Amino acid sequence: MNKPRVVIITLLVFVIAVAFSVFDAEGRASVRPVSAHAHDLQIGPNPTPTIPYTPEAFIRVEMNALSRDGAADRGIACDKGQGRLLYGCTAFCVDPVADNDPKNRICNDKQQLVYPYGDDSVPLVGVENDYLPDVLSQEMGQLEFENITLRAGAITMRSFVWSLKDRGYSINNSTQRQVFIPYKFNTLNPDFPSSTCGLPDPLINREQQRRCDALAPRYYISSFGNGDKPTQANHFSDVANRTEDASFDDPALVSVEDPISINQQPCPASGAASSNHYGLSQIGANRWARGWRCGITIPTPPAPWSVRWTMAEQTLFHYFTRVYLRDADNGKKIISPDWRWNLLDLRWSTGDVQPPLLYRGQSATVKVTLQNTGIYPWTCDEGPNIPIPTERFRLRYYWSSATGSWMLGQGYISVCDLQPGASNHDPIALTINDVPMTPGRYFLHFDIYDTLRHVWFRDGGWPAYDVEVQVVIPTTLTPSPSPTPTPTVCGNDC
Repeated sequence: MNKPRVVIITLLVFVIAVAFSVFDAEGRASVRPVSAHAHDLQIGPNPTPTIPYTPEAFIRVEMNALSRDGAADRGIACDKGQGRLLYGCTAFCVDPVADNDPKNRICNDKQQLVYPYGDDSVPLVGVENDYLPDVLSQEMGQLEFENITLRAGAITMRSFVWSLKDRGYSINNSTQRQVFIPYKFNTLNPDFPSSTCGLPDPLINREQQRRCDALAPRYYISSFGNGDKPTQANHFSDVANRTEDASFDDPALVSVEDPISINQQPCPASGAASSNHYGLSQIGANRWARGWRCGITIPTPPAPWSVRWTMAEQTLFHYFTRVYLRDADNGKKIISPDWRWNLLDLRWSTGDVQPPLLYRGQSATVKVTLQNTGIYPWTCDEGPNIPIPTERFRLRYYWSSATGSWMLGQGYISVCDLQPGASNHDPIALTINDVPMTPGRYFLHFDIYDTLRHVWFRDGGWPAYDVEVQVVIPTTLTPSPSPTPTPTVCGNDC
């Protein structure tokens, strides 16, 4: 073989190798934004091939009478004569042993409905129309849960049971897995004990409809590097300050800071000592959805927080590390961007959690705590021709007004080297040195900007965090500074 042919063949091999490199972790050509390409970071998932996952429509559930705390320790199967009206076998129960607190009854005594699966103690149960509505109504039964908290809970509980089934674990109706009590969904509207999702009002009331809406999209979460298989999405009631690492090796179940959940009056966060505090904190998730330190009730005076989340995805990616959101009804397609972040705390120089009045033409300072909720680390010395570490990832801001005009802010802070799931321990000060000259109502939009690829995280589909502020004229007679010019072009920063 002559030398030119060797060169040509070598080039062909190189071209083929490059062509294959544009395929993403799931084995298909990536259609996600440039800022979300896995191969750009030269980081790939576990190369071990996985068998494509098939979401389960039905599962077998071992059914037992439950104690008051949801444990299956009574040794009574639901198909036995005495078990057919006990707590755990039915929510419309007659159970003097489990229901022994007259001030906090757990059996719904509107009527009596026996265990619905006859003489089968391990019945085949429909996941979407039977199992999940009852589980969600039991695990997050308080009426005070916000809609996005219910959505996050529904996705978590679906992912959890699918993961158990996929890995060959047996499933029961107790707290050993997640509590499934037949008719629990119907206790939200006991006048219509046979109602299911999809029926009109009044057969379905508002609280039932909110849970049906939360369950309507068949979304689930999967871990980076594990193909399309569901994550073992553990969930629990509450914990203070931070969640825990799982007692077993699972990269999605690592400890994360939860600063909104603090053990302080008027509504201290707490958790049962025997609980596994890893994964989704249900009451913590409701705190974030409300922007209040009180997750269920709101006392007087209230306890506002500086941040409020508006999407279930913010909650999921906060509590579960390096996971994707997938749509089981759309070929298990990934519907979440790879580059994500959450604002955890935003404190103004006044010390307030809510923004003060801003004076036109002057500056303001905020202290920021944020979290990398995406798939990849924010590594700043990565990439070609970068001999020294750079400030590649920056928290920046831009202004918008009620008239639709906007202006790019000049201030920024580096947020380099945060690993997925991690947050900065010490708040970082960001100076906002270009408050608009025209008084009025504005929005400050905070977002992460990648200086290597000249993209905002919003470009990949993850929203900026918006704060409404009011700009006013200073009350003192000090001269106003020169107006900050509004840029007409902003290049790749737009």
